[in-house]
This record gives sequence, structure tokens and C-alpha cells, in this order.
Amino acid sequence: MVTRHGLIFTSALLMSCVGWTAQAQRGFGPPGGFGGGMGKVLTGEPYTATVANTSIEKLTNGTTISHSSTISEARDSLGRTYRSVTSAPGGSSAQGFTRTTVMDPVAHTLTEWGSQSTTATVIQLPTSPHGDHGPWTGPPAGAPGTGGGGRFHAQVTRTTLPAQSIAGVNAEGVRTTITIPAGTQGNDKPLVSVREVWTSPDLKIVLLETSDDPRDGSRKTEVNSLTPGEPNPTLFQVPQGYTVKTQTRHRGN
Repeated sequence: MVTRHGLIFTSALLMSCVGWTAQAQRGFGPPGGFGGGMGKVLTGEPYTATVANTSIEKLTNGTTISHSSTISEARDSLGRTYRSVTSAPGGSSAQGFTRTTVMDPVAHTLTEWGSQSTTATVIQLPTSPHGDHGPWTGPPAGAPGTGGGGRFHAQVTRTTLPAQSIAGVNAEGVRTTITIPAGTQGNDKPLVSVREVWTSPDLKIVLLETSDDPRDGSRKTEVNSLTPGEPNPTLFQVPQGYTVKTQTRHRGN
């Protein structure tokens, strides 16, 4: 699934510092999001991509609730990442809205702005414990998941899938099936969830992720187009017309 991409300004910015999708891990992404994110900083593999994200939740009465968003992503040769999520119209937003996040491991900053405000927030992140300015690799990856250290024994099966091409890029896939036996969570029947993750071994990004869970519904996040090479440098800059607020995050905060 990809890992839930709720980005809500200041509080979410701080949460982003300690685990960007989490959105995803919604799963999306390598530690870090569909296509990159805040895991290990990758340099020398630039690209620009567009991603489609959809989720369908089925209620007990058979009603389905669908959500969709379009994601623009980029990474330059220095390891800076750009991610802009545009949500479809719905709810309180008749026209939808966009949230943009830029991670800069060179300047050690996390920047976010949105279409519903004219203020951009820049968080100055701490450098390494030795004070150098090498690539900031973020926190250790690996959020707890179903069956991982939980109070019940889930049956987990992983299957390597035949390689395929996604958006013109070679992709390697793994299918993970998690079965929660009947009676372990008050369930009268086994709960079976299936998740597939397809990654590019060259770019080290997720190209396609699907999940189907009887508790959460189905989700799909897929790269629709991908262009290798340096992205437009203006993507990593706060647009004109925004007031920039700067915050400093100290180590241990």
C-alpha cells in the first residue's frame, strides 16, 4: 500500500523527519516513499516520475469509499528528493489540494508547502553526531508491521515474482502473504492480506505497490511515467509568493 500519505504541516513535518511515508510505510517506499524518500541517501541516480495512488475501502454494508491522488517525484544527482501529492476533489476541498515536500541531505533541510497556504516551512535538521555534513541517512528503517513482534503468530509467506517492465524500467517483485489464524484477534475465520512490491534495482525506488487486506481494503500505487536524468532544479525551490518560516530541529528533539 502506500504507506498513507497524510502530510499536515508543522506536526506532520516533524513526523516526516523521523520517517517520511510513513506515509508508507504504508509501505511505500523504501524507507522512504514511493520512489525515494528519507531512507539512505542515494546519489548519482537522478529521475523524474509521476505516480498514481488509489485506495478502496469496503464497508460492511457493501458501500465502497474510493480515494485517489497524483504524485510527482524527482531525485537529483546530489540525493535531493522532491515529492508533490495532489489529492482529488472531495470532502471540504472542492478543488483538491497539493502538498509538496523537499528533502535536501546536502543542506540538511526538510521543506514543505501547500496550495492551501502561502507559507512554506523549512526545518533545519541536525547533522551527524560528529558534526560533519555527509549524507543524512535518516533513522533506521523498519516500522513494526502485522506479525512483526506482535501478540499473535501470523503466518508470513514471501514469493519472488518474475521480473517485468514498469514505466519502461526493469522491476523485481516480491509478494508477501500474511495469514492471521482464526481466533487470534477475535476473528472467526483466517484473515489473509496480500501485498506486492515491485522495485527498480537500478534506481532503488518502488515502481508499483499493491495491497489487499480485508480490514483496510485495497490500495495501489504505481509509477505511470519515469524519465531518467536530472530533474528541473526549480522543483527543489519554494515557489515565488510564499513566506518562508524556518525552524531548527536539535538532535534528541
